[in-house]
Amino acid sequence: MHLRDVIQPAATASHVIGLCALAYFASAQLVGLSGLLAWWAGMSQGDAVMLAIMLGFIYLLVLLLWAFSRERRRNAWLLLSGLSLLAWGTPLLLQGQP
Repeated sequence: MHLRDVIQPAATASHVIGLCALAYFASAQLVGLSGLLAWWAGMSQGDAVMLAIMLGFIYLLVLLLWAFSRERRRNAWLLLSGLSLLAWGTPLLLQGQP
């Protein structure tokens, strides 16, 4: 048994777990942003929350399918991280909070 036979499955498992967690975080941030934008667009607060929750399942599915279809792992990690930070920071910038 060689070392690469042990390291390769561990690297693949960590890649899968990490991308799933990152996609979940990105979809959670997009849910919050979607709810906020729907509320600002004039929807009632309850309707905006329900719309955002329903969109969250679609966001997660699309992000996971996209991330695992990438040929290069680094691109998926970087783009999902950038999307997460953008979705997290946008409401803060729009509200003028630090």
